[in-house]
Amino acid sequence: MMYWSLIGLHCLGRAGAAPADAARGWLRCCFAAVPASEAHPEPAGGFCECGPVAGSSGEGSWRQPQLALTYAALASLLILGDTLEWLDADSVRRFLARAQLSDGSMASGLDAAQEAEPAEAGARSTAEAAPAAAVAAAAVAETTDRRGDLRFVFSALATEEMLWGIERRRSASLATAAPGASEAAAGSGGAAGSDSLSGSGESSGESSGPDRKSDCSRAQSSEAGFCAATVGTGPVGGCGVDRSAAVRYVLACQSHDGAFGLQPGQEGHGGATYCAVAALALAGALPGPRRDALLRCGAAPPPLRGLALRRLVSWLSRRHTDEGGFEGRPARGADVCYSWWLGASLQMVLGGDVDDLAGSAAAGGQLPILPSHSLENFTLLAQDLARGGFGKNPESGADPLHSAYALAGLALCKRARKALGLERVSASTGLPASVAMSAGIPEAHVCAAGVRREMFASL
Repeated sequence: MMYWSLIGLHCLGRAGAAPADAARGWLRCCFAAVPASEAHPEPAGGFCECGPVAGSSGEGSWRQPQLALTYAALASLLILGDTLEWLDADSVRRFLARAQLSDGSMASGLDAAQEAEPAEAGARSTAEAAPAAAVAAAAVAETTDRRGDLRFVFSALATEEMLWGIERRRSASLATAAPGASEAAAGSGGAAGSDSLSGSGESSGESSGPDRKSDCSRAQSSEAGFCAATVGTGPVGGCGVDRSAAVRYVLACQSHDGAFGLQPGQEGHGGATYCAVAALALAGALPGPRRDALLRCGAAPPPLRGLALRRLVSWLSRRHTDEGGFEGRPARGADVCYSWWLGASLQMVLGGDVDDLAGSAAAGGQLPILPSHSLENFTLLAQDLARGGFGKNPESGADPLHSAYALAGLALCKRARKALGLERVSASTGLPASVAMSAGIPEAHVCAAGVRREMFASL
């Protein structure tokens, strides 16, 4: 709820209306450390549903970090201006690694990962483990209800992107403050200073110099680390997301009509399709800064073989209804939240504002005309004039989710953005564009038009 409220306020240019200090303090209390164990000698950590409860020992499933909540909490903290110097990024990366399943998907949390793959959960740390992981995946292939899905793949990759931005900003700050400090900062994945919530039990007064930084920090905090985790043997030291495996899972989720289901074999859905396209962009599979980073390392980006790109674009554009809005699935009725899910997906694939995409050259001129004015009108008619927000359609009452995505969807249209004074939201991360920029997080889908045309020609 907090994330959606903050996104809506930021779109309206009213970010300062939120009680930032109180909100940051509450969110910090939601950080949950998972203690080290014999199987996992280093602690992991992420954000859980709620903060400490008076009289509680802090133990129990309610204190287990969850992937979607970790993404939403980090995004909210960045929107609220938190520098996140206190955050132990290494522990979050270990959480991500342990939540990834052998098929490349992500479970919602560590309990879910353990339930899906009791013998394999969190065991991935080397390339040699891959054959055994494939066997484990086949053994539980029928338990799809307990498997990971695209929501958590997106959450994990977007979380890792935010961690990258935090560390890039930290490195730049240290480089400005003292000569030679950037080299030390590049190896820093954990927090600097005594405010760290590492969950490791180490004294906060101990040195936080480079000699105490794990292989995880050194590997993941550099462009070379991103390349290794994407196309090499997977994350070093059991930290972070194996992006190559994640991309393979995403591609396996594409359905016959071009859309993506949450899991392989499921019906395509607008929300799942957004998660898939954003995950491909964040992993460097689509043209953009992440793909450019791989090329600078001399590495081949994750292959998109099997991606039915033209069918995807056709499915997305055909979700525009006679009501004026987008629907999430065929014949399901328009809903304002899909102006974000589908509009952002089109933007990541084709580039540009939604009202500039008709007849896109990148799509070979085959994209049907998207009458953005009718999309804008449908969204504006969904306002709840009594309560002040947006409902899913003109007949529904307002709620934070639809209010946030209605505004974010409007901001994808250049004309509406200018007329209403809205701030744009980054299509790939779901962060306000200005917040992403100040946090050092690039737009994962931005690239030259020629590169995008080449991608279409090859698929």
